[in-house]
Amino acid sequence: MRKLFYSILLLIIGSIFCSAQDIGFAQHEQSEMLINPALTGNFEEHGRAILHYRNQWKHITGTAYNTFGASIEANLIDKFGVGIQFLKDQTGIHNYSTNQLNSSFSLQTELNSMNYLGFGVQLSWTQKYIDYGDQTWNSQYDGFEINTEIPTGEVNINTIQFVDVSAGWVWKYKNPSFFNFDIGIGAYHLSRPKYTQSSLETVVPMRWTGMVNVDLLQWQNSQVTIHPSLRIENQDYQTQTTIGGYTKIKFGLNSKYTDFYKNSYFQIGGYYTVNQTLTSYLRLDYISIVSATFTYDFIVSDLATSTNMGGTEISIAYYLK
Repeated sequence: MRKLFYSILLLIIGSIFCSAQDIGFAQHEQSEMLINPALTGNFEEHGRAILHYRNQWKHITGTAYNTFGASIEANLIDKFGVGIQFLKDQTGIHNYSTNQLNSSFSLQTELNSMNYLGFGVQLSWTQKYIDYGDQTWNSQYDGFEINTEIPTGEVNINTIQFVDVSAGWVWKYKNPSFFNFDIGIGAYHLSRPKYTQSSLETVVPMRWTGMVNVDLLQWQNSQVTIHPSLRIENQDYQTQTTIGGYTKIKFGLNSKYTDFYKNSYFQIGGYYTVNQTLTSYLRLDYISIVSATFTYDFIVSDLATSTNMGGTEISIAYYLK
């Protein structure tokens, strides 16, 4: 009964106050299309495919909130980026689910040998629904047991579908002798889609994102580089600020006969989301083709408990040279 109460309470709060808070991951580098559409194809390789999984909040409802993601991106002629991303979010014991399909496009313009300006646009389709298949109700009690053949008498919450438009821009500075950085702003839900659920009309609030990524390259001839970053997101009345970074350590064998490098990398770091979480970050890149990333969020807000303090996130990426 307590699980049912908490699930219904969270659903009501999410519907009234959060106004359809967007899906997000702690591994920002592996989900850049959710940070800024202009970052689509933001890598040196020709393409990449990523599988993503996040698990959190099990200590609140007894059933974890699960988020799944799959994306494919391509970097065309170092100027055009295209990507498609599928997301699925399941929350609570009633499987309140969100399915989302994003298609993103980016264009990068060279201002001079060190400065580049990029723009991006994203078209999205979103579906929200509740899975009533495994639910039972007191009205189905036949005197001996719950009989699922008896009508529930409940009014189902509508399945929601809407399309959406988002955009963003990014300024890239590249100086191979010292450092690189990206600065950008993204604006999601520019079309302000509306939907009606349980007789309440909701307008999806715009989500603004700001990001700064820095690559410190003064140690580029050694085995270590440092990569700090800052991200700020605002949607409706909620603002989230995340600061941190990682250290990238190179290891592996370099061919003495050819110019083909078989370097692998190990990354370790952490992020702090103000008044919310501390995130540990581990990543292994094998010969720059396959990477596996693991993060764990330690909750530092009042939502933490002694038995469950956070959420786990795992991703696997494949890069096409």
